[in-house]
Amino acid sequence: MSYNLNFLHTFDETTLGPVQKDEALFLYGLCKMVRPQIVLEVGCLLGKSLEVWINAGVPYIYAVDCRISDQVKHLQTGRGTNGMVCIEQDMKDPIDFVRGFPDLVFVDASHNFEDNIQLVKNLVNVLPSGALIIFHDTGHVKDELLTQDARNYIGGDQSKWNEELQAWALEPDEKKTADWIGQNTNWKRIDFWTTEVARYGMTIFQVPN
Repeated sequence: MSYNLNFLHTFDETTLGPVQKDEALFLYGLCKMVRPQIVLEVGCLLGKSLEVWINAGVPYIYAVDCRISDQVKHLQTGRGTNGMVCIEQDMKDPIDFVRGFPDLVFVDASHNFEDNIQLVKNLVNVLPSGALIIFHDTGHVKDELLTQDARNYIGGDQSKWNEELQAWALEPDEKKTADWIGQNTNWKRIDFWTTEVARYGMTIFQVPN
């Protein structure tokens, strides 16, 4: 088995927005292990996490965003229309799954609770057994580990401060979404984040088999 990891050189651990380098490596390994056939990514920005699915050899990708950037369009051109489709729409709108339902969903979009919940409601009855649903930015970062960009992003918003962990939540609505999913679906949950480094983190759900 050969692994194509050269794409990771464009990732770093101080980015604010796209997945961090270690997170990209984890997602690549996850794809190599479970071999998703169709990935749905909601919230594409500049296409960094799309590079993970492409380099991991995922056969087909839906890329959904309110605005598809030129960088994402370039990635689509490289894969051809049979390997990736870009859908420019609001994340709350139902998705036309023209090539079948996804078995891996990656969400890194508006970071708004209501938007997230509507997306989940649109997906809950169509995802196949065993499908993985991943929400990015569900972790906490200790104050002394914040990059300046992350500190500016938080802007002293005390609603993001977790007294128990003595750390900041970059996106509280993502954590609120994860709790809602746990209360309103039968999806199984595991959190992947740490306060040992400035890890933005992710929460993974799985539709039971």
